[in-house]
Amino acid sequence: MSIEQLVEFIDNPKIEVKLAAIEQVLGFSGTPEGRFSLLKTDVVRILIKYIGSTDQKLNINVLKSLINLSEDPDMLNTMIERHIISRTVDTIGDNESSSEVVEHCAMLLVNVTRTPEGVFKLLQVGEPLMGYSLLKLLMYFCKSVPKGGKDLFAFIASVITNVTQTEEGRKLILDKTRGILLKLLPYIHDGNVIRRRGLISALRNCLFEKEYHDWLFSDEVKILTYLLLPFRGTEEFDKEDQEGMPDELKKVVPDKKKEQDIECKKLLIDCITLLTATPKGRAFMKAKKVYPILREYDLREEDDEIHEKIYHLVHVLVLEEVPDAEVKERIVSRRLQNEVDEEGEPIEEI
Repeated sequence: MSIEQLVEFIDNPKIEVKLAAIEQVLGFSGTPEGRFSLLKTDVVRILIKYIGSTDQKLNINVLKSLINLSEDPDMLNTMIERHIISRTVDTIGDNESSSEVVEHCAMLLVNVTRTPEGVFKLLQVGEPLMGYSLLKLLMYFCKSVPKGGKDLFAFIASVITNVTQTEEGRKLILDKTRGILLKLLPYIHDGNVIRRRGLISALRNCLFEKEYHDWLFSDEVKILTYLLLPFRGTEEFDKEDQEGMPDELKKVVPDKKKEQDIECKKLLIDCITLLTATPKGRAFMKAKKVYPILREYDLREEDDEIHEKIYHLVHVLVLEEVPDAEVKERIVSRRLQNEVDEEGEPIEEI
């Protein structure tokens, strides 16, 4: 049997024949050689027809195959041209879709929005209802996850990251009238690391749009509070450090846990660094006491790359007028000072 004949069997009216054929196609789709053999077939067009199939097993294997096939640029372009995005978004919102189908749809959307063409299709650029499909996705994303349940929509955070790789996507997310950013910001503190990474990455992309920084600093958004809370622990600050600090950051919350994920921490520091792009932004951040929070956090951080990122940020933000060597000495000396235990005795190295 040729590969072309195998693909045609997916359209067989008998469900058992369909399932057998799609299982074979799924196997081929998982390797570069198999994808190459499928390249000249009509497999993409046929598979897209079955997204949303009432047979959940068929549906899942179709989605898995398409996820694999989207690794090939040519087949990815074919998927986008054949309206795979609208069909996948509709399937996510279908109450008849199983949890596994919904999760695989979200994963598929991550892959097909890796290119600007995929993002433009999702955003419906140039259409009267531009942004409608994205708003539907965000509605699903913002649904509360049942306690103890699986987070089916976590991968939508990565779709949002892809969307913000384009200027059109950034402007849509930052559109004050739509209020999208305000709905998304709380999720950078979510318990699911996939959500946190995706949304912080998206925020970092948005912060390249400097004309929005004043609004982001405003009390309507309070961007600094969202970005700094993951670095805030149970440390207490003296009155001088607290003066001007946002109230949410002054509070000492017992058992407050800091961000543990290294990637999230790097992204958060990148976000704060991007906000130093203008003199006005730097002055605002100094007044809001960004430096003391990062200073105390840096004392307890163990990752060298994060130390370097904080050092660079502090140098730009607070100590522009101080010689470079003195900046480093100040940070290092504070870190060494922290190695003394609460009773004032040096920690003994074993």
